[in-house]
Amino acid sequence: MLVRAFVVIFALSLSACAIVPEPLQVPENTPLVGYNKAVVAGDDILGKSARWGGIITNVENKPEQTLIEVVYFPLNHYGKPNASEETPGRFKAVINKFVDPIMFEEGRTVTFVGKVGKPLAGMVGEQPYMFPSLTVDNYYKWRRQRLYDTSTVFFDFYSGWYSPFYHPYWSPWRFGPSVRMIRTYKDPAYWSGSKNNYRPPATNRPNMSARPQPRQQPPSSRNKAVRRHDP
Repeated sequence: MLVRAFVVIFALSLSACAIVPEPLQVPENTPLVGYNKAVVAGDDILGKSARWGGIITNVENKPEQTLIEVVYFPLNHYGKPNASEETPGRFKAVINKFVDPIMFEEGRTVTFVGKVGKPLAGMVGEQPYMFPSLTVDNYYKWRRQRLYDTSTVFFDFYSGWYSPFYHPYWSPWRFGPSVRMIRTYKDPAYWSGSKNNYRPPATNRPNMSARPQPRQQPPSSRNKAVRRHDP
């Protein structure tokens, strides 16, 4: 029983260590300097280990360095920046070699691990700014997240449970609400997938042959109407 409990605890400890991506892992019991502490602390934290992350806003290439400006966000339990939280500020990640800027494009989410360096003076817009710096030992770029524009998607009220045609076996809400995509076509032609099933676009021109024609009187009645009687 004790052996089984030991195996379970050992497995859980291994899984806990594997939560953080391998490039961001540090030796066990290594103290990490938080971003907020680095903002207010002095030289006492220089050279201490830290793990910071956020969203890239700029890349600057120096002759022997690459400076990556990052908007800092708090990290979750596996080291990924949580962009839904408030940001306390920015920092600069310093890589002591040339790195092509395409490797750290603007808007990418990234986490760095390294040593706290001296603050670097810079600008945010037209405002002077002191950036906490991190000399990078390693980094991890997180996968991109796609954002879908739903401005042309609306909820179809009459396709759910409130529809007069609703049937418990035909519900369009088996796995979620029904939506309908709106598309605009320049040519309102119809094509169902078959080359023989094409209907040309309709026009607004009226059908002249379908208009009712004025009723004409017969010739005999027309002559009677204009006949004059001489005395």
